[in-house]
Amino acid sequence: MVIIEAPSMIYLHSHVIHSRVSQELQSLKARGNSHRDVLEISFDSSTLHHIR
Repeated sequence: MVIIEAPSMIYLHSHVIHSRVSQELQSLKARGNSHRDVLEISFDSSTLHHIR
């Protein structure tokens, strides 16, 4: 049973980690794109303060 469970858990753990990293990367890219779009429209000190 351990012979079957150990590789399965390692595979699942690796897959979950990869999936979470991918999701976080996509989230950061979307956030960066959103900030870029706002700065293209309104590049002033209050916008920079809000983004910081």
